[in-house]
Amino acid sequence: MDDARLGAGGRERHPVGPPPIDERGELTPFLVVFTVALLALFGVVVDGGEAISAKISAESLAEQAARAGAAQLGQALRLGTIDPAPGPAATAVAVTVADAGPAYRASTRVSGTAVAVTVRERVRTSFLGLLGVPGFTIQATATATPVDGVGGG
Repeated sequence: MDDARLGAGGRERHPVGPPPIDERGELTPFLVVFTVALLALFGVVVDGGEAISAKISAESLAEQAARAGAAQLGQALRLGTIDPAPGPAATAVAVTVADAGPAYRASTRVSGTAVAVTVRERVRTSFLGLLGVPGFTIQATATATPVDGVGGG
């Protein structure tokens, strides 16, 4: 035993104040929580940006497909068909969506002379996937009606 720590009578002296605290391992829980929080923040930024981009693409595709379907209805009306069948409009929508790629799914509703198209796309996540969010579905809906001539109607 070190002589400096021995008091009178050869007994060990106790230092003044509280006993020392063992701080080994205190940083580990903080780093785990901080890493998860940072990963979540990156996920929101990166995967959120991807979601916004996918939403814009889906909206554009839905509008384009609805216009294609409405053009088919307009053609049937110009040919004098009193009650145009929704089949050609739905086919035009399906072709437009298929041309955009396999990631998109669409549903079509024809009501009178209006064609409504809903486009869905499943988007896989990058960073949020590491936190248990594998992906999400983007959906956009657009409606179009046939227009004749430059002035419309």
